[in-house]
Parts: sequence; C-alpha cells; structure tokens
Amino acid sequence: MARIIVLQRVVPHYRMPIYRRMAEELNWEIVFGGNVPNNDLQLIRDAPFLHAVNYIPWSNGGTTRYIVPVGSILRKFKPDAIVAEGAPGLTSTWELGVRRMLGGTALLFWTIGYDPNGPRESDRLSPVQWPYIAAYAPADAMILYGKDGVEFLRRFYPKKPMFIAANTIDVEELGLYRDTAIPTPRLGRPELVTVGRLTPSKNVVGLVRGFLIFQRKFPDAVLKIVGDGPDRPNVEAAAGDQLGKSIVLVGASFDEAETARHLRAADLFVIAGRVGLAINHALAYDLPVLAIDRGPNGPNHGSEFHYLVDGRTGFLAQDGSPEGFARKLDEIFAGGRDWKTDLRPGIRTFVQERLMPDRMLDGFRAADEFVARRKRLAN
Repeated sequence: MARIIVLQRVVPHYRMPIYRRMAEELNWEIVFGGNVPNNDLQLIRDAPFLHAVNYIPWSNGGTTRYIVPVGSILRKFKPDAIVAEGAPGLTSTWELGVRRMLGGTALLFWTIGYDPNGPRESDRLSPVQWPYIAAYAPADAMILYGKDGVEFLRRFYPKKPMFIAANTIDVEELGLYRDTAIPTPRLGRPELVTVGRLTPSKNVVGLVRGFLIFQRKFPDAVLKIVGDGPDRPNVEAAAGDQLGKSIVLVGASFDEAETARHLRAADLFVIAGRVGLAINHALAYDLPVLAIDRGPNGPNHGSEFHYLVDGRTGFLAQDGSPEGFARKLDEIFAGGRDWKTDLRPGIRTFVQERLMPDRMLDGFRAADEFVARRKRLAN
C-alpha cells in the first residue's frame, strides 16, 4: 500500500466524514494549517488522522496566502505521494511542483481546477486562470471536484490522468436530521429558504429584491435567510420594512438540528448568486433548488452547479435580474403545484446515485490505486 498524505489549508467540519474514510479505508493522513483562522467555517483540529502544522502568512490579503513548511512535512511523513490543495496562494502549490520536476515526491492536486471568478472559455479565457494552469503542469495527476474541471484542464494537459471526486458533504447524516427534525411553524405560503454566508458572491441582496417583486403576486410568501456575514447590513437595507415580517433573518446556525427545522418547513431552496455545496445541503432535505443559470457575466458557480438538473432537482432562471428571478418564482408557483412532494422521489434517487460520500471516495480510491500501481512498477 502506498503512503499518501493530504495537504490542506484548513479542515472544515463538513469534510470530516470524507477525511475519516480516507484514513480508515485508504490509510491516508491529513496535514493542515493548525494556526490558520477562518471566520466562515466551523473548523476541526483534533482527530487521530489529523496533523496540525504551523503555516506562516505571507500577506495581509485574508486567510488564503500562507508559507507552508513543505520540507519538514516531507521529512516527517516520508510519503510516496502527496495530495495537495491546488491553491495558488499556498507556497506548497509551487514548491511541490518544483520538487516534483527535480525528481521529488509524486504529486496530485485536489482542486476545482480553475478560478471560478473568471471566464474559462477558449475565446475569452481570463488571465486569472493562468496561475492555475501553470501550477498544475508538474502534477502526476489531478483529483477534481467535477467534470467541468476535467474539461477545462484537458485543453492544456490532454494526457494527464484526472480523477473526479464528486464534491459533496455527509448527506447520509443529513438524511437522519431530515427524517427526525420537527419543522418550524409555517410562516407563509410558499415558504422559501436560503442557507449560507452573507457575502456579495451569494447575491442575497438580489435574492431579497427578487422576492419582494414576487411577493406582489404572492402576498403570503415568506423568505427565510439562515446565515450571517459582511453583507448583512445590505441585506437588511434591501428588506426594508419587510425585515422581520415576510423576510426573516435567522442568523448563522452551526447546529444542524436547528437548521434542519427551517429546511423541513420550506417549499423551495433559493440561490441568486454562486452555487456551491449549499445545493447538496438542500437536496439532502428533499428541497428542490432554484438558481440562476451560468452566463457570460456570472454567476460564477462551482462544480456543484451540475447537481441542479432543471425539472428534476430544481429549476434554472435564465434571467439573473431581480425581475427575472421573480418571474421564475411566479412560473414555479402559479399553478399551486406542490413541487417539493412531486420532485421528492427523483431528488432522493439523485442523492443516492450522485451525492453520497461513497461517490466522492471513488475518486480518491482511483487516485490511491494510481499511486500504488506506479509504486509497484517503479519497484
């Protein structure tokens, strides 16, 4: 069996089921920045397979730029291969690549594969993509969140092995909450919900504005917002006199038992900005999702956007303006159809087939066999 370590910036709580199975099934160990803060995530630092190392910040540009002590990590763990977070802001991304070019430890990057904040089409490739393309050149293989990352990098590295570890969370555990949580008392019909950090990329302000237009035809509708963040003052301003009435800011919730009650009560999960793992969260609770389709000007969705199958797991709005979002809501609810009930069987099948942790592990299993096979051939 090959000895593999995973090098990450932080260990968010939602990754623990995956890391635990990596350790138990593949015997991988996880090394991370034990001193790296993150106000957006609930971080885990203590488990037998977790190894904290001090990273050194190299700029004041947030919590993504760190000097990683690659040499001491390699000397301590002596891995056959390292699966590294492919972030340009970590010096490990570049140092590991240089070491590999000089004959050092086998290297696989685990990443989305591109910068979601810039165009990646051939005819309008953004300059922000080039650091990613350059950084991944020395890697022996790539582990990517979805097929979009594979399709992008194939243009530059047609022969590089690439494995998909479909990005997900512990939907099995969320299913237990779904089946046991008591819904919060219904506040309106329809009741819409969104969950996540209140940041500009999530466009919760646009969501609120679209909801207020939609409410003109559906005066009993309610929007619940579970989350907090720097954009909260703008969200409150957009809600105006409906704040605390038809628009309810629940605040941040790190208690899944409480979050579950709001999701159980809702008819539709709504996203007006970037789609990420929130869609997995919603589908685990049988909630169809409404989001805005990706266009030339955004939203800059992650790989998880492909989990939204129009008419099966939710709905796509083609017009991302508040007016367009409101029109799509009108269309969805105009006939009085109970979409949550009608789509539930298909959503559950989709979750079972695509979003279970085991599907994500498939990508890591393939990577583990790739490293083991190369080790056998080398010996």
